[in-house]
Parts: sequence; C-alpha cells; structure tokens
Amino acid sequence: MLRAEDSLDQQEFLLGEALTTSCEVSINTVPGYGLCLGEEPVRAYCSAVLDSLREQNLIDPVSIAALQSMHDKLIEDQRAEYAQILRTQVDFKLLEQE
Repeated sequence: MLRAEDSLDQQEFLLGEALTTSCEVSINTVPGYGLCLGEEPVRAYCSAVLDSLREQNLIDPVSIAALQSMHDKLIEDQRAEYAQILRTQVDFKLLEQE
C-alpha cells in the first residue's frame, strides 16, 4: 500500500484504509457485533443490538421490515427539511452585483 499523510493532523496512513466504527454488546449473555464504515457509533451500536436480538430469535423479518419502514420515513423527513433549509440559502455573489 502507498503511504500518505493527513494534511490536517500530519498523521501517516495507508491509502486504501477505511475508518470504521465497531461495537460489541451482550444481551442476555448473547453477543452482538456491529461494524460501520465511517465514524458512526450510534449506527454500530444499533447494528450490534439487532445482531444479538437476531441470534436470540427475538426479532423477526416483520419487525425488521417495520424498522426499515420507519427508517425510510425518517430519511424522507430529513430530505424535506433539508430542501426547506436550502430555500433560505443566500447567494452572496448576487449581492455583490448590485
């Protein structure tokens, strides 16, 4: 791998490396493991909890589908909110022309 240096922290890293976040939990002594790309501690924790519950057969495909539906609704709401925020954005280049 090719060695490179982070321009902000001046820390050496290998190109091709990826930052990951992992989490291990134990529910009723049954371990669960979550791993996510990037710095996502909540997502890794949720993945680990779901892994443990799945191993115990405490969560079924119907429950997972319901969670997916809630997730899709949350993403839709976030996109709508972001679109509203973008409408209030000021373009300073236009102000300079006057």
